[in-house]
Amino acid sequence: MILFVGGAGIGLGAGFYGFVLFTVLTSMMFARVANYVERQRFQKVSRIEQPADSNLTVKKY
Repeated sequence: MILFVGGAGIGLGAGFYGFVLFTVLTSMMFARVANYVERQRFQKVSRIEQPADSNLTVKKY
């Protein structure tokens, strides 16, 4: 419930500091792991889609 809109503010107001801190840090960790996995998948797909003679093409970064 903490991750819903306003939940962190309500949790802090009610005095659940440790629970709110743990929940926010855990959700940030999951978000960073998800971004890393998504970036790896995107790089893998972009490597597959490059033509065999990539020296003649302009690479997009």
